[in-house]
Amino acid sequence: MATLPRAVLLLLLLAGCGEGGALDVGDEDIDGGATRGDQGSVGADAQPNDLGLAPDAGLEPADAGPADLGLSDVGTSSDAGSTDRGPGCPTIGPAVALGPIAVPGLTELSGLVAGRVNPDVYWTHNDSKAELYAIDRLTLRLRAHLVLSRGATPYGDADAEDIAIRPLPGGSAEIYLGDIGSGHAGITLHIYRVIEPLLPPMAMDTTIEAEVMDVSPLQLSNAETLLVDPRDGTLVIVQKRRGASACEVGQFVANDLATPNCSVAVAGLDNPSGGDVSPDGTFVVVRNESLAFVWVRPAGSALIDAFLGQRCAFPTLATPASGECNGEALAFSADGTGLISASETGPCPQAEAHGYTFQP
Repeated sequence: MATLPRAVLLLLLLAGCGEGGALDVGDEDIDGGATRGDQGSVGADAQPNDLGLAPDAGLEPADAGPADLGLSDVGTSSDAGSTDRGPGCPTIGPAVALGPIAVPGLTELSGLVAGRVNPDVYWTHNDSKAELYAIDRLTLRLRAHLVLSRGATPYGDADAEDIAIRPLPGGSAEIYLGDIGSGHAGITLHIYRVIEPLLPPMAMDTTIEAEVMDVSPLQLSNAETLLVDPRDGTLVIVQKRRGASACEVGQFVANDLATPNCSVAVAGLDNPSGGDVSPDGTFVVVRNESLAFVWVRPAGSALIDAFLGQRCAFPTLATPASGECNGEALAFSADGTGLISASETGPCPQAEAHGYTFQP
């Protein structure tokens, strides 16, 4: 694979850090939001491309990726050959190694989103606690560790498998943490919601008040992908199984019980482990360890119906064969011009992150 010029990648990938400040969760109303069908954007102002390439990060594309190995070598799909690579599909650049994620305590990285209030961080989490970690976008070092709590009582253990973020009017944002994994087998699932706090420049360790919504497990024995529509706040969970389906949860209602409708198949991707929605709500990306696809959402449709739209290849995804052992997470950059993937530590020597340019 050819090496991309250093100057070109720096221009495409490098972005400035946001300004820090005191911890401030604000007084925003997090129950509001447009109703379904309102296609107007409610996102914060677009941020520069924030793939998080450190000034001294390696600029070589990963040694080998799905494009080198062939989809038949890395896929788990029975119909991967039906993927549409034609007009309407985005152009995704090669995997660029961003470095290891060296954060004490973050040993089971599971989900990832780009901060909006804090455009200089990624938010992530372990899959065993209701907690959030903010990692610096450039250094991939710890910026904050937040324990989700109800009053002074932490929520504690959780099978937290993915995270989602929704920008709100006025520049704030809400973060959702999906306690939706197989550790719940027949037990109620949970989705936590917090307003993204403004972080100080120095690392911090504190608690943060979180609301919770329960989710019926009747059609969800295991899931690792949580999506939120940036347009109206509708939540969608994707099952982790062969022949997975997407399940519409609806908008977040604190202290309520939601019964998902798992009616739309996620074609071609078995055992999904994470995903995200582009900031404008046009694209949905979902991955497993070795394969990912991008779906183009039909105009005017609900978020779940993106999986009925055009499905596009992601041939450059970093995989176990190309430096990302046990890949779990996949997220859009805050401005939608890039993607970030990451692996958990687990059986791997260390968690790794990769960046990609994304051009609609």
